[in-house]
Amino acid sequence: MLSLAIIIPLYNPHNDWFEAICDSIAGLDSILIKVKYSIVLVNDGSSDFDESLIETLKTKTDKVVYLSYPLNKGKGYAIKYGLSKTRADYYITTDIDFPFGYRVIKDIFDILSNSPISLVIGLRDKEYFKLLPLRRKIISKALHQLNYLLTGFKVHDTQAGIKGFDEEAKKVMLSTKVNGFLFDLEFIRGCLTKKLNHVTINIHPRKGIKFSDFRMKVILKEIKNLIQILLQF
Repeated sequence: MLSLAIIIPLYNPHNDWFEAICDSIAGLDSILIKVKYSIVLVNDGSSDFDESLIETLKTKTDKVVYLSYPLNKGKGYAIKYGLSKTRADYYITTDIDFPFGYRVIKDIFDILSNSPISLVIGLRDKEYFKLLPLRRKIISKALHQLNYLLTGFKVHDTQAGIKGFDEEAKKVMLSTKVNGFLFDLEFIRGCLTKKLNHVTINIHPRKGIKFSDFRMKVILKEIKNLIQILLQF
């Protein structure tokens, strides 16, 4: 039986994260029937998080693995930390509220397990961008175009919050230096450089999803990360 690890970074999540992940696990159980899967939750130094909910979650399912460290180090770091502690045939990264639902998880797994593809990249649709706060929408659109340029006009959308990959691409991920949100760009560029086979898959935001805005502190940090990536050319 093939195995799948779903790596999810966790940092001060919305109040409804517990209900969302319980619903997603129930959905995954119904469609990943012949897949040995686990959900690896990585607490990225949350300052406001009730860990007792993790224990409650574990009473409902044996699929959850919980990892934690005390200081916030960034989404990229959290995902790499989770990957470094996990072994599976395939890996998928997404967010705690499963913003694109759970069925796309099986779609990505099916592509990875039935074809010589190392990397599946989520491609966000127009509905996604309509839901973003104005500042985040402007930044995301700008990055959309810049990232297309930086990937050699091969990948339009590097920053969607869901990706699937195999062991070879995992090695590329673990070699990246950026620990913030732009780790995705560095990761995809690394996979392209190694000429790993990749495809994109259209993704749609689930009904009722809420997106937070970027804080100025985060924006400044990501500008530094972008400069770091540019210096790799």
